Amino acid sequence: MAILIPEQPKDCTYSERILYERLGRELDSEWIVLHSLGLHGHETKIWGEADVVVLSTKGFFALEVKGGRVSCKDGVWQFGDPSRKSYSKKEDPWTQSKGTMFAVRKLLTETDSKSRI
Repeated sequence: MAILIPEQPKDCTYSERILYERLGRELDSEWIVLHSLGLHGHETKIWGEADVVVLSTKGFFALEVKGGRVSCKDGVWQFGDPSRKSYSKKEDPWTQSKGTMFAVRKLLTETDSKSRI
């Protein structure tokens, strides 16, 4: 079982919870899975948030989790979850994930540099 931080996610969508719990069960103990990681070093936002980040010796993965209804019309993405109201964004899920990936990489690089001092 992977290490989950936090052990139980709070205030998240059903799809995030299902993915998080499944990753925890199916990845081995060398993997670390983080939920709702706040990112102050985001490239394009004052504050970013990664739905799920997976850390391993094979690399790290920034996952943007969508569930329920997902559609795009005229460049506007519409998301709907059975447990919440629908919302829309101009930013697509891939761009969201890319931004969090670069912020996580920056954080890991800075942390690694400090640990070598």
